[in-house]
Amino acid sequence: MRNISQPEFGRQLKRLRDRAGLKQADLAGGPVSPSYISRLESGTRIPSRETVTHLAEVLQVSVEQLVEPDDAESEFPHDAALVAANIALADGDYAQVVDLLEGKSTEREPLCEWQALWLLSVAYRELRKPDRQAEFLRRLTELNGLDTTIDVQVRLFAELAGVERSLGNLAESLAAGRRAAALLQTSSTSHPELAVRSALALLASETEAGFAAEASERIPSLLAQAKNVPARLRAQALWAAAGVYVRCGLAERGMVLIEQALTELDSRDDLLAWARLRIAAASLSLRARPSVTPRLEVWLDEAESALRFVGHQAHEAELGAVRARVYLLTERYREALECAQAALESGTLAHHDRARTELVHASALIGLGEVTSGRDIFRRVAIESEAAGFLDLAAEAWKALATTNTDGRA
Repeated sequence: MRNISQPEFGRQLKRLRDRAGLKQADLAGGPVSPSYISRLESGTRIPSRETVTHLAEVLQVSVEQLVEPDDAESEFPHDAALVAANIALADGDYAQVVDLLEGKSTEREPLCEWQALWLLSVAYRELRKPDRQAEFLRRLTELNGLDTTIDVQVRLFAELAGVERSLGNLAESLAAGRRAAALLQTSSTSHPELAVRSALALLASETEAGFAAEASERIPSLLAQAKNVPARLRAQALWAAAGVYVRCGLAERGMVLIEQALTELDSRDDLLAWARLRIAAASLSLRARPSVTPRLEVWLDEAESALRFVGHQAHEAELGAVRARVYLLTERYREALECAQAALESGTLAHHDRARTELVHASALIGLGEVTSGRDIFRRVAIESEAAGFLDLAAEAWKALATTNTDGRA
């Protein structure tokens, strides 16, 4: 019997099974189970000699017919690890994607290497490891000699802009966001969804860099494009636009958009996105009107209930960071401190969220009488944010420091 390779064997097995009019369960018995047949056909397992003999007998074909792929199939090279990785990604087994692909991409043809790097970036995004995600996205931007479409390149740079921003690399985020926008201008076809993703990436970076006024000029175009995209992305566009308006001092206009965003998503369609939108709405409401309203508390309670079913530690940290701000406003300093500490200790907050939570942590310390420690945090956050280019955040930290006296009074 010749050496068996996957996924060729899996395709041949499925072809012969379909030809015989059999189900996967019909092939079970002896050394194999129905689930094992599924793995064989998907190309993720290499069968033993005993298994091949059993399958050939059930299918009423020779062993040679089973292990030899059709000529039409054998003309095309395949990468079994990529096939298995795509299956693992679809199944949500992100660690398996990493196990299958990491450290092996140099052995592949350029197009297969591109796909492997992209799959690894997606896996690390879902594993909440933005530093590793960024590593593979950067390698994709450096991969030469591939005739990738404009659409693919725009998506790549928009994704990179977002992860660089979450890591605090604002200059790199701005560069990637602007590259995505420039590439989109060269496209000869209209892609509303791609245009919205590209605009969102640049909007967030510009706002954090202190260019909120410039970012606000992009909002009419963004919202016009968002009318033609899926509800989840449309809600994200409204949420982002609301944030820019609030930063520009247009609080009422921003709150109108966030209320509109809340109507776009049904919890039955995407419970996690529905919950995160409520966290975002509460956060923006606190920036627009620094007061705790019944509506804001409902949003947070709804988000908390939903996250019990679908949340990840990162989402719980986002919720905790907003809860800390609520406690701070109501002068419940001990609870504010504990919530802020828990969110920070999770290690999952994006750079900008982490820095703002540190400001809450500092204010809670001052409220509890630890004035010097709180002021030290204000100063550190201001210096670090300024150095990283987060000018809006730096201004917020310097203002907090300047308006807090050494005795803790504002």
